[in-house]
Amino acid sequence: MKYKYLLKRIIPFAIALGIGLLLAGFFNAFSTPAIEVKSNFDADQFRELRIENSELKRENCRLKREHRRSERRIVVVEGDLKLPPPPPAPIAPEAPTN
Repeated sequence: MKYKYLLKRIIPFAIALGIGLLLAGFFNAFSTPAIEVKSNFDADQFRELRIENSELKRENCRLKREHRRSERRIVVVEGDLKLPPPPPAPIAPEAPTN
């Protein structure tokens, strides 16, 4: 009894899944994409990239230190700022009299 209910649920799902995969096969290829791997990458290029990477890391650290130093030097003193007084408020119009 339980299996009959289970089959009623699984069989339509399996059929729908199969039809969906069949239709998707018309629009997409199920095979893996052909990727050409070039093996021209030799040890010299790898070494150069490693050196360049380490130089960039050192420069990044140096720039971060410079940035932290410059942030510490910036000091804003509120007492030094003298702003002009605000302009006077406009005069309210008079209400019309009848």
